[in-house]
Amino acid sequence: MKAKWLIETECFGDPPTRDNARRIAQLAKERGHETFILPNNVKFSDLPRVMAKCPFTKDDCVITYGSLELVKYQQSPRGVPWIPGDWCDFNKLRATTYMAHWGIFSIHRTYGFYPYAEVIRHFDRLLYGYADPDVKLDERAIFIRSDSNDKIIGGAGLVTSATFDKWRHNVEAYSPSPETLVMVSRPSTIEQEWRFVIADGKVITGSRYRYFDDVHLERMGDDVSLKAAAFAEMVLKNAPWTPSSMFCMDVALTTNKQSMDGFKIVECGSVNVCGLYDCDVEVVFNKASEIAEKEHSEIFA
Repeated sequence: MKAKWLIETECFGDPPTRDNARRIAQLAKERGHETFILPNNVKFSDLPRVMAKCPFTKDDCVITYGSLELVKYQQSPRGVPWIPGDWCDFNKLRATTYMAHWGIFSIHRTYGFYPYAEVIRHFDRLLYGYADPDVKLDERAIFIRSDSNDKIIGGAGLVTSATFDKWRHNVEAYSPSPETLVMVSRPSTIEQEWRFVIADGKVITGSRYRYFDDVHLERMGDDVSLKAAAFAEMVLKNAPWTPSSMFCMDVALTTNKQSMDGFKIVECGSVNVCGLYDCDVEVVFNKASEIAEKEHSEIFA
């Protein structure tokens, strides 16, 4: 069965990523794949009404590309259990999960996991324990992110004594529960970052998205990018665990060149909800359709 695409094009704010969602919709139309495009700026509360208009049946082969809210809705009892639907197992995408498999290759070397309430209560102690001791006391910082991949406490970032109150105020807007698990780690200095799309254990496309302090979108092809891609594949060869048959891995080049030439894993994520930056969208579309159709045929053969 030919894969059908459920696409939310306007959930991505930045133009390159928004254009990628539109490009996927265009490719689906050109290749004869049925699509259902969600209206602009759909609220989570409106999804039941909008999805009631989707013409796909429960036995169809469907791929979702859009927001976390759309994927969460589709995975809820109100959604449709399409095969594959998405490659977004939130438990496997937790930092506690992929660090168990890939920790030796991670950018986080000195780290721990704590309930959010404990981070608030013991921030000074965590700052003393995880910050770089060689940094001046008033400049020391720790890196904080949620364990979950759905940014339940907002985006990750560096927190100092001076910025703690502002950080806490911003996090409280997400109403985290006291037991929400949070990662605390020692910061690393990053020179460049890439996002790679991985399928069948291989990098199929990738894009640089950070060059020192600047946003820099550039498709992989230069020597450093190819070395970063080779590092990602080396990780999969030496620690052959993956969160799904197709996923994204973010890789950084750090200033610590003594270990693996400075390359480290930042995190992994779902290809169904991530920004593709300057990745080759056609390659992603083709591979996703191929894998989806294969997985669907294995179930409905």
